[in-house]
Amino acid sequence: MSGVTKVGAGEKIRADLGSKTVDFTVEPSCQGKAGSWYCVTHGRTFRNQMEKDGHIRDGDHQLAWICPEHGIEVP
Repeated sequence: MSGVTKVGAGEKIRADLGSKTVDFTVEPSCQGKAGSWYCVTHGRTFRNQMEKDGHIRDGDHQLAWICPEHGIEVP
């Protein structure tokens, strides 16, 4: 059974973006526009819904939406 939580607007999180670690304050969502899902727990971005669904099948995950215009946001 997986435990998935969503990062809320105004929350501060630390995200591992490959070569660097960045601190974010989550902004209001614009999900549905261009962007991608990001697993804060594992530092992983998903290109599509199928990749995200496969990743969250097991274990605990904290998810956020990354908008290319506004940065990381609440889904």
